[in-house]
Amino acid sequence: MRSILYTKTFLYTFLIVVGTMLFLYLDYIDILLNFDDAYTLQMAKHSLGDIYNIATTNDAHPPLYYWMLKIYSYLFGDSIVAGRAFSTVGILASMLFSALVIRKRLGDKVATIFIVLLIIFPVSQYLATEIRMYSWTMFFTLASAIYSYDAYDKGRVIDWVKFVAMALCASFTHYYGLVTVMWMFTILFFLLFFLKRRQQKQFIISSLVYGVFYLPWIVRLLYQMRHVGHQFWIKPVSLEDLLYHIYYFFSIKKDWLPFDDETKMWLMYGSVLIMVFIFILLADVYIKGYVRKDKLATASVLLLVIFLLPIVSGFILSYAFRPIIVPRYMTCSFGLFLLSMAIIIRRSMETRWFRILAILTMVLLAGYGSLRYYATYRYLKQEVHAYNHMHRFINDNPTYSKTFLSEYFESSALSRLSIFYPESNYYVLIPEGWNDNLAPFNIKKVHHKQVFEGEFILVQKPHEEGGVTASEFRKALNVNYMAMDSTKALNMILYKMKVRPEKIVTEDEIQTN
Repeated sequence: MRSILYTKTFLYTFLIVVGTMLFLYLDYIDILLNFDDAYTLQMAKHSLGDIYNIATTNDAHPPLYYWMLKIYSYLFGDSIVAGRAFSTVGILASMLFSALVIRKRLGDKVATIFIVLLIIFPVSQYLATEIRMYSWTMFFTLASAIYSYDAYDKGRVIDWVKFVAMALCASFTHYYGLVTVMWMFTILFFLLFFLKRRQQKQFIISSLVYGVFYLPWIVRLLYQMRHVGHQFWIKPVSLEDLLYHIYYFFSIKKDWLPFDDETKMWLMYGSVLIMVFIFILLADVYIKGYVRKDKLATASVLLLVIFLLPIVSGFILSYAFRPIIVPRYMTCSFGLFLLSMAIIIRRSMETRWFRILAILTMVLLAGYGSLRYYATYRYLKQEVHAYNHMHRFINDNPTYSKTFLSEYFESSALSRLSIFYPESNYYVLIPEGWNDNLAPFNIKKVHHKQVFEGEFILVQKPHEEGGVTASEFRKALNVNYMAMDSTKALNMILYKMKVRPEKIVTEDEIQTN
């Protein structure tokens, strides 16, 4: 008995250590930033109170993740690697939760398969490396689901407390965490009031406690809904988007390096084949589970339903009102899908032919995970050369790197540069009358005819954007400044700008010209 315990402990430890190390290596080599990464790192530089104020007035997400990252940064710093590693900690939390909690409810085999799936699924690499709240939302929704099951099954006070606590954490981390939790409460309501017909009092008290704690943020949520109605950035959802949402979890991503177009097509066909295999396994387990009244299969159905309901809700609202869903939002409840899959694979192992299909599915998933890992490695190795080239260009003459200027439509580049070069000054052209405070970044607004003394670096996109305002901006720059040097790097064009030596043209002269 003791040897079996040691074997299980070793297996859990081995899987968790290997998975964590794989993700941390990606964190270590990924020095690049997108706007969301830069936004998160800049938020973590503010105080806890300022984070709340920015989230209340300017951000599209609740503040818990930013608070957690701020506290984490006190211990591990606010570097790019540290920020990415915090996302990996969210993945690690889910793996530990499976080894310590899920195995007691659903067995060692389900818990082990869950950890393996979390490691090999391609999308897990995104969750573990992007400096965003998705890995932590996944953990909180997963924990909420398990503790809601405990509350339903056992009804102890501690079970309800754990459920409400995790539900609040999920709701204060991402709005799709909130939607997922709302569906959990809804399903519990129907189960307890119409099926089980007991524990209604515990449910009502828990719902009220949850509501009281979340009520202060409801005002912010209502404001955000109005904000979405006027200037939200999410594009309308098309049929192509729907197909991509289905494919998202299996995507190789990272510009598909080093695959050509024909290979990409075969890889997409392969992902469709994996999804077909999963559907066959689902159908087999659910049909047999219904006939045999298998509680484990029923749990898998409920987990899959709770995973799908927020996504379906998002699509319905996106079509009926305003777009509010993008593929990465689905990862907020990704842990529920993985746990449902783990149960299905566990049950499929009991039948010879379906065992073969289940093993083949996991082998293909591992292959796709490996391909994404390799593609990410190749992509980052390529992009790091562009980063080093940009760094040499900017630091070749220190006087230029003290000031960066861009159009509003390229302000996302300034956000990334502000993380790379925090001691510099940043200015952005913003059309008059626009209400954008550019928080949490310390970027100053300028008029397109404002004259800069000295030297600076102009940041622009490789293609024409910005309309009339940007055209006037470039015209004014050409009159007063000349480019001394330029380079392309990381989807930006950088110009070293210097005042023309002959004279400074006044604003009236610009208008005359």
